[in-house]
Amino acid sequence: MSETEDAATTVARLLRTEMHVVKDDGALATVIVTCEWQNTDAFKSCDGQVTAGLAESTDHKMELSGKIRKRLSFLRVNVWVTEAPRATESGRVTRGKIVEEVNRVVRQNRSKPNETLYDFFNAGPITQGQKAYSGSNGEAAPTGDGWSELSGEQYQQLWYSDDERCQVSYGEEGEYAVALFRFKVESREKTVKKISLAFEGYGTAQEDVGSQGSYGLRELVEVDEELWGDGECESRAKALLASLKDPAEQLTLRSTVVDYGTAPLLAGDTVHVALPNEGVDGDFRVLSAEYHVDAGTQTLETVLELGREKPLLADYMFRLKSKTDSLSRYKLARV
Repeated sequence: MSETEDAATTVARLLRTEMHVVKDDGALATVIVTCEWQNTDAFKSCDGQVTAGLAESTDHKMELSGKIRKRLSFLRVNVWVTEAPRATESGRVTRGKIVEEVNRVVRQNRSKPNETLYDFFNAGPITQGQKAYSGSNGEAAPTGDGWSELSGEQYQQLWYSDDERCQVSYGEEGEYAVALFRFKVESREKTVKKISLAFEGYGTAQEDVGSQGSYGLRELVEVDEELWGDGECESRAKALLASLKDPAEQLTLRSTVVDYGTAPLLAGDTVHVALPNEGVDGDFRVLSAEYHVDAGTQTLETVLELGREKPLLADYMFRLKSKTDSLSRYKLARV
């Protein structure tokens, strides 16, 4: 049976995991977050203390039987600091920074204060928090043999979201790499409603210095779930860069001679434009089409906004693959 966690415990954990107080010298202040009572001995090794306790609680019956009830809790959060003899800043300044940080954390997490984010930052072989292991047997139990803890260098590759990825591979026949992650959750087991894991996939970044110098820095982030590996991501990124590093050509055609009869041009159609004097010869996509009829002169004026973009073979292949997958999924078998 699930339990409801105490409100003071939830707020204390939220402040403990989300607060980051920066001193005037740029270092992070050491702030201890506890429930209910001030700990005088804690000031010997920290810059401040935050306590979260229950100030008032009311309980109301929502029906006559009392099975459905509403509980309203009011919490009191206190900030405690002392004047250290050789501190770089006064206790009043430190207290003000802690109060601002408490308000920021509560304000940003007021809708979901019970969600806690755990990561592997500063985790390593000698720490007692989160742990990561690698193995080659996907059927092994988490408590069984066959797991090897990651090295200190591999742990550091899990700390940040950068190009240094942690990679584990096995080359023996019939084996494949598996990973085991252990999280040290502060909540009681019965109060946990859901655990969600988030992993970052493959990726790469490409840039063109010449294009940046001519047109400025333009950033594009694309997520493609069909890519499996840094090599495929790199090829896709290079293709996008080659297509987008130069601005797309755009033309505006205005004519009273062109008459398309019963098959007028519409947005999305493709037309071929050849202008030898301007050095233009290629297929353009119709961005917009306007037709104006002058009743007095009995003429038709056509205005076309055209744009040309370099075709990407990967886009055509992806669309073709999605269509063939749809056909394979819904086609009927015949005997």
